[in-house]
Amino acid sequence: TQRGKYLPLDLRKAATITSALGIFFTKEDETGRLVFPDWSPKVVDGVPFQLVDPQGGRVPNVVMLNGPNGTFPPRMPKSVRVPVRSSAAAIHLLSGVAGWGYPYAEKGSTSMVVTRSSPRTSHSRAAL
Repeated sequence: TQRGKYLPLDLRKAATITSALGIFFTKEDETGRLVFPDWSPKVVDGVPFQLVDPQGGRVPNVVMLNGPNGTFPPRMPKSVRVPVRSSAAAIHLLSGVAGWGYPYAEKGSTSMVVTRSSPRTSHSRAAL
């Protein structure tokens, strides 16, 4: 990527489940999978993304957070941390998938909270 324009974040340590298998009710459920033909870097609207290869279901490669429905979501953590160690004007996510998000759940519910800290400021939170 162009130096200084984008900094792809490594989500491997934050990933909680593999997308190669079902992620909501059973591992065999193909409707809850997120699979690409290949796991090479992708560019969407000019923004580069580095994907994590789930290696056939052996490696967690997506972040699923705790939710009340299904088999696996209630077992997931309520939050994850992804250290950035850099300033950011924007955070681009190759995501937007919510098993029971709007219109199945309340419109306007918080989908992500970004917490930042710096030597000059206290912690601040921004709901996205």
